[in-house]
Amino acid sequence: MNLITSLYILISCQVAIWLILICIPSTTILSETNSQDVSALLTLKQMWKNVPPSWNRGNDSCGGQWEGITCRDSRIISITLSSMGLIGILPGDIQGLSELETLRDLSYNKGLSGNLPPEIGNLAKLTTLILAGCNFNGELPDTIGSLSKLVFLSLNSNDFSGTIPQTIGKLSELYWLDLAANKLTGNIPISPGLDMLVHAKLFHFGGNQLSGAIPPQLFNENMNLLHLLLDNNQLSGTIPTTLSLVRTLEVIRFDWNSLIGSVPLSINTLIVLKTLLLSNNKLAGVMPDLTGMNLLSYLDMSNNSFEVSDVPSWVTALPSLTTLMMEQSQIQGIIPSSFFGLPQLQKVTTVSLITLQGQPITISNSYGSESSSEAKSKSSGVRKVLAIIGGSIAGVIALISSYFAAESLISCYNDRSCNNFCNNCCSWNFGNRNTQKDEDDERQDKWILEFIRQRPRR
Repeated sequence: MNLITSLYILISCQVAIWLILICIPSTTILSETNSQDVSALLTLKQMWKNVPPSWNRGNDSCGGQWEGITCRDSRIISITLSSMGLIGILPGDIQGLSELETLRDLSYNKGLSGNLPPEIGNLAKLTTLILAGCNFNGELPDTIGSLSKLVFLSLNSNDFSGTIPQTIGKLSELYWLDLAANKLTGNIPISPGLDMLVHAKLFHFGGNQLSGAIPPQLFNENMNLLHLLLDNNQLSGTIPTTLSLVRTLEVIRFDWNSLIGSVPLSINTLIVLKTLLLSNNKLAGVMPDLTGMNLLSYLDMSNNSFEVSDVPSWVTALPSLTTLMMEQSQIQGIIPSSFFGLPQLQKVTTVSLITLQGQPITISNSYGSESSSEAKSKSSGVRKVLAIIGGSIAGVIALISSYFAAESLISCYNDRSCNNFCNNCCSWNFGNRNTQKDEDDERQDKWILEFIRQRPRR
C-alpha cells in the first residue's frame, strides 16, 4: 500500500466519523446562560422555596425561559418575582449576577427574610432595587452607597432597623427613595446624606422611629423633591425655614411627630403644594397664613397648640381645597359662609369639617351672626347641613341659611344614646329625601353628614 492510498483511507475514516457524529442526536444542550450567572442563580434556587415551576426545567434560565428572569446576550439582567410566595433569604452569592440591572421585583413575598447582604453593593449595574413588603430585617449595609447607577430604591414595609446609611447620599442618580414602614432609628443623615440627592423626587420615610430635628441643611434650592413624607416618627425641634427653598414640593407630611415652634411664614411660597399634614405635633404660635397656595387640596393642622384665633381669612381663598381638618386647633369665632361656597369642597363625598373644642360658634350668613338655634328657625327649604363638633363629641350642628341648610336636622350634643345613633348612621344622608330628584342629583345637593370625634394622640 503506497503513501497516497494510506492517506486516502485515513481521510475517509475521519470524514466517516465526523458524519456519524453529526447524524447522531445530541443528548447535551449547550447552555445559553453565562456559567457565572448559572452558578449564582442556582444558589438562589437552593435558598428559596416556592420558586416558579419553570425553574425546574434544567439549569439554563435564559434558554429555558425561567419565569421572572430576563436575559440579554446570555447574561441575566432582571429578576422580577413579585407576590410569588417565596420563602428564604437573599444570599451574598447574588453578587455573581454582575450584569444584573433590575432586582425588581421581589416585593410582597413575606417569606423572604434575613439581612440585606453587603455583597449587594457589588452589583455595579443595578438601577432598580425593589424589595417592598417582605420580611427583611437587620441594618441597611453601607455598601448600598456603591450602587452608583441606582434610580429606584424601595425597601419599604420590611423590618429594617438601625440608622439610614449616610452612603445613600452617594446615589447621585437616585429618583425614588422609599424606606417607609420599617424600624429605622437615629437622625436624618446629611452632609453627606440625603441633602446630596438633588435629583430625587420622593423621600418616603414615614412609619419609622427616626428622631432628632429635621436638619435645615436637608433642603436646598437645587432639589427637585415632589414628596417629603416624615410622618409617624419621633422627630422633634422646629420646621426649618429652608423647607421653602424646595419650590417643587407637592406633598408634605410631618404629622404624628413631636415638632414644636411656629410653622415658618414662608411656607406659603410653596405654591404647587397639594397636600400639607402637620397634625398631631406640638406646634405653637400663630397659625400660618396660607394665602396664595391655590393648588392646596388637603390640609390637616389638627391637634397642635396654636394660639387662639378666629377662623383664618385665607381659608376661603383656597380654590382647590377638598378637605380641611383643624380639630383641636384653638379656632373660634365666625365661620364665613363663603367658605362653604368653595366648589371643590362641595364635591367631597366624606366631608370632614372644622372641629372646635369648647368654643362658642357663630355662623356668618345673610342674617348676620346668629346662634345655631336662630339659624335653624330661618333655614327652611334649604338642603345642606354643616356639622361642627367640639370636645369629645359635644358641639353644635349649625345651619347655613339660604345657600346651605337642611330640610330636616338631627342634633347631637352630650346625649350618649344620640352619639351611638350617629355612629351607626354617619354614612346616611341626614335630611328628607327629595323624591323629585334621582339619586345622583340628590347626592349633589346634600352632604353626607360626618361626625368627627377628637382623635386620641399616641
